[in-house]
Amino acid sequence: QRAADAGLGSIMTARAEAQRAEELRRLDDEAWLRAAEEFEMNEDFCVREALRGRVFRDYRETLEILKRESDGKATIMAIGDKILLDAMLRNLGAPVMEVLFARRQRVDLQSVENFVRRLRTEEDFSLV
Repeated sequence: QRAADAGLGSIMTARAEAQRAEELRRLDDEAWLRAAEEFEMNEDFCVREALRGRVFRDYRETLEILKRESDGKATIMAIGDKILLDAMLRNLGAPVMEVLFARRQRVDLQSVENFVRRLRTEEDFSLV
């Protein structure tokens, strides 16, 4: 009888866990649906009007249009500036890969050589 009771208890526990998991999935779906309803598209990347009806001869022409259209648009600028993007993501608490070497203005050859030399002396120099 004890074994039968234990088996029944396991089935009931499994059923309760399954019901709880289903309830959490439903709540999660509802949260995503609410977020989707409130979502506003960032239009920094919207270049539809600039591209409408154009026939592009080459990549350079397309790139020039995209550059012109992105002028002053913060999202595009941040994605283009990897150092700024890294700082923004870290401020948001997003996981990011470690920046091994970053320079803002001028990069001198000696600082790059020192960086590579330091990597080679560390245990894991597979990055080089």
